[in-house]
Amino acid sequence: MIIDVKARNERIFIPEFGGNQKLDPQTQFKIKVKKLNQTIYSNRWSTMTNNNDNDIEISIDYIDRVKAHVIGFVNPPMLQITETEQKELTIDILLSDDYEVLFPIVEELHYFINDLYDEEDETETKK
Repeated sequence: MIIDVKARNERIFIPEFGGNQKLDPQTQFKIKVKKLNQTIYSNRWSTMTNNNDNDIEISIDYIDRVKAHVIGFVNPPMLQITETEQKELTIDILLSDDYEVLFPIVEELHYFINDLYDEEDETETKK
């Protein structure tokens, strides 16, 4: 048996941030995102703990969750760090707390990732 695995569960996310979506498609900043197996997605980043008051606390590691979905960038923007220093945007820079101006991109990306799985839930409901 041969299983064809060439087709990837890959999507392209184009942030709205800074008017990016209005740019020529050849110059837009894009983020390649992969969709994970639903079981992995549901269980990998959340932990439940029961404290002494029998309250259940759920914590989610959003940074690792986003990193696991991002495959790479297309046309990543350059960041002006100082008068003389520029850096190309990377996933680590995007998800760091160092550059508050980038937080809206992370928020957009977070919602995009959530929507990937909401689409699947809606399809299951319609069956």
